Amino acid sequence: MPDSHTEASNRVVAFKKGEILFDQHDTSRTLFVIKSGNVKIFKDEGGVTIDLETVGPGSVVGELSAIDGGPRSACVIAETNVEAYAIGEKEFSAVVEKIPDWFQRIAKILVHRLRDVDSKIDNSFGGDRSAQMSALIAMICRSKHARCIDGGTSEISIRFLENELADILTIQLSDVAEGLKRLAAQGHIKITKTHVVVTDVDKLEALGDSVFRKLDDSPSV
Repeated sequence: MPDSHTEASNRVVAFKKGEILFDQHDTSRTLFVIKSGNVKIFKDEGGVTIDLETVGPGSVVGELSAIDGGPRSACVIAETNVEAYAIGEKEFSAVVEKIPDWFQRIAKILVHRLRDVDSKIDNSFGGDRSAQMSALIAMICRSKHARCIDGGTSEISIRFLENELADILTIQLSDVAEGLKRLAAQGHIKITKTHVVVTDVDKLEALGDSVFRKLDDSPSV
């Protein structure tokens, strides 16, 4: 498994098809240069697997953690039998020390920007989903699935809403329940035994829009 391989330094290591080179959030530091075979890079966001890329000979994986010492930002798994050069933390640091300071700083800045964007995406789509729930609830309030009551207030069947949010956001019902409780605690909705009540649909919709504006404003890398 990855722990036994990541102790290696600057030597060729072999991975069988389906074996993990390193997992998302691992604290290992080894950098791998693929010698033969293909590896798949993917992330888990809120229980959803997102395929990022498949790379082959000559490709480098694990460079972000090697540069800044942070946790792995994605999982890398052998798609075929793989051989790779494993460059350990000490060996990598020795090479980096020979690089001019200004170039080291640029590399770390670029890695920081990549992690910052990755964190924004994770927080928006894999962590707190309150904003996405807000946007969806506002949309449902304007559909036939909501009932308008006095003062422009809308109510939606809680069972229907929970199932819709779980299906659309591909998350567990328990995560939906936590998100609804969070919105209720913030005063955006009210929860009864049978319904979710919304008194200000426009305000709820504005909350949902905020997360997409943040993503649009994220720096390009």
